[in-house]
Amino acid sequence: MSKIIRSLPNDYTALLVEVKERVRSAQYEALKAVNKELIALYWVLAN
Repeated sequence: MSKIIRSLPNDYTALLVEVKERVRSAQYEALKAVNKELIALYWVLAN
């Protein structure tokens, strides 16, 4: 296990942070899109 950790590049932590941020951002955008569609559906059903 320690052999693997020693072989990681120096900027690996920064890369992980960036990937996590991009995943969270994509999840949030997907959530907003779903909510938009649900609101539109509820609007149609209510009228």
